Amino acid sequence: MINTVLKSIFRIAILCLIPFFAAAQQPEKYAITGLVVDSVSHKPVDYSTITILNDKGLGVSSGYTTESGAYKIMLDNTGTYKVIVTYIGYATYETSIVLTADKKQVQVKTIYLQPASGNLQEVTITATKNLVEQKPGMLVYNAENDITNKGGSAADVLRKAPVINVDAQGNVTMRGSGNLKILVNGKYSGQMARSPADALNMMPASNIKSVEIITTPSAKYDAEGAAGVINIITKKNSKNISGTLEAGISNMEQVLNPRFTFSNDKWSVTANAHLHRLRRKSAWQMTRVTKPGDSLRIVQELTQDNYAPHGSSDINIDYSIDTLSQLTFGINTWFGNWPDDNVLKNKLTDQDGNLIDQYSRDTKTKAAYLGNDFSIGYNKKFKTPGQEITLLAQFSPSKDNSNYKTVQYSINNIADYNELNNSHTVNREWTLQADYIQPLGAKHKYTLEGGLKMIRRSVKNAYDVASGTGNSWDGLVPQPDRSDIFRYKQDVYAGYALAKANLGSGWYAEAGTRIEGTYLEGKQAIAGTNFSRRFTNFVPTATLSKKLGDKQTFN
Repeated sequence: MINTVLKSIFRIAILCLIPFFAAAQQPEKYAITGLVVDSVSHKPVDYSTITILNDKGLGVSSGYTTESGAYKIMLDNTGTYKVIVTYIGYATYETSIVLTADKKQVQVKTIYLQPASGNLQEVTITATKNLVEQKPGMLVYNAENDITNKGGSAADVLRKAPVINVDAQGNVTMRGSGNLKILVNGKYSGQMARSPADALNMMPASNIKSVEIITTPSAKYDAEGAAGVINIITKKNSKNISGTLEAGISNMEQVLNPRFTFSNDKWSVTANAHLHRLRRKSAWQMTRVTKPGDSLRIVQELTQDNYAPHGSSDINIDYSIDTLSQLTFGINTWFGNWPDDNVLKNKLTDQDGNLIDQYSRDTKTKAAYLGNDFSIGYNKKFKTPGQEITLLAQFSPSKDNSNYKTVQYSINNIADYNELNNSHTVNREWTLQADYIQPLGAKHKYTLEGGLKMIRRSVKNAYDVASGTGNSWDGLVPQPDRSDIFRYKQDVYAGYALAKANLGSGWYAEAGTRIEGTYLEGKQAIAGTNFSRRFTNFVPTATLSKKLGDKQTFN
């Protein structure tokens, strides 16, 4: 049903959009490169914002410098462009360049940023935030200020964020580790927990305001995200009614992103959807040689070409009880089918290249899924600035139904083995959370934070495998050792306390501890295998940082 609906929608979208995209298949790319340094110390100015304007004064691209001060901005067309470099504490720098068909890359001369004057008269501030901001314990990528984040997904946004690496499939790592916690507006997301790569491909880039990259997670965050925390902040409403529709099409993907917002003094409503059809096509080859003597050579080739229709929708409602209290309601739904059809070929030869054995496997896979996040929250601010309490309850049910059929062909291209698998998974997760912030001191330089959290997870997975010889699916024999019903339960009870201090002269410190008690239980119905375990973790955290001017921070 999901596939049929999505296919119909995308066919209509393709017919409507072909006139707009027929002449824009794969535009040739042009590059602007350069280096930004401090005019006094000649040291690189990292994370300075680079904005490119066309000859009409319209922004066409943007980016930021790396830690070495270098930048590379890609453009689609030739022409005259203005390069604008900005960073807090420095005067804005502007220069012009020309891209021509025979000069596809322009190396801008080294840009020396001049420190801004300290004598300020009355000014009017009209500038936007830098693309990258440094804050204690985190970097903030202001995605809404990057004009290139249109028509893409959250995976495209994270590829532009510092410290984070995202591969072609959407898998995220930070400083080489994939042990990350990805949050949306500070909350757990069942969609992200199921598959971060799939979830990031479902979230439109236009919905993202900023990305907080927390490289040293405090005691406030779950211990399972030890390498870092990524918090994706979505856009909020202004006081109006508006609607937008984004559409895109290429030979590899088609996408529709409708969005509706409404807001007044009491209510704020945001509803958006994402319909996406993604093509994944790849091929690889591996050769293994037996040493010494090259007596045997095994060559494996895998090819796959799949279309993955999927989608998601979000409805968020905020109700202001009064000027200090707010209720929030949220519903997030995701659905789709990620097939993994592939053909694997194996060939075994001797050192002279003579064929010893050969076979191939043709696998057809279906993986349909449906999930939801239902949440309700309450936030109460007090008269003391910064003092607040936040309560959250969330329920995240989801289910996955997957199966595969494998046919193995012999050296004579005759089907001699069949295998069939069915797997049905049901997930349930409850989350209850309370957080409190208490500022201290005359100027609120110190802050105490504390909170409690409970997570209850349950999983049921029923799977079975049947196989047989020949080229018929009739008469397959069940495989008891590969079939079972597995039930898993996990309960986590946690509490944390955290102290923060702004010590003056650019110094910042925080220290805290988190206590997590966990209970695990697993049962296999057919095999009769059971296990259970209880344990408690104490996770202390501490951070000390010193701001070294406007562009560097030591942690």
